[in-house]
Amino acid sequence: MDFNLAVQNCLVYSASIIIFAWLVTYFPIRPLLKSLHQKNLGSTPWEARAGDWLGLFERTLYIIIIGKGIYHFVPIWLAFKVVVSWKGWGEGVPKYHLNAFLIGSALSLILGIAGAHFAEMVLFLL
Repeated sequence: MDFNLAVQNCLVYSASIIIFAWLVTYFPIRPLLKSLHQKNLGSTPWEARAGDWLGLFERTLYIIIIGKGIYHFVPIWLAFKVVVSWKGWGEGVPKYHLNAFLIGSALSLILGIAGAHFAEMVLFLL
């Protein structure tokens, strides 16, 4: 791969990450999950922001690994998230927490797939 093509790939994937991992998610999804957490769980603003940062990292990761064809990492990451959260679900945490976890994970995966396909489509058209 020559230098110009590598720079082009980096720019297209960066644009895809900005659009699908940050902008698209920040406006429609963040308010939904934030209201679910604060109304039903009483989580602090810091806990809500930690989830935002994790979601941003997760969507960025999905765009990159799906765009590069490393599909086997997706179930590994999802399994890791479930294992880490599993103990808390059995200790009287309301079902709302599980629902927010599932909704957030599904939306991150969908937006990661959309972002990767968007980047590939733009690269194909260039």
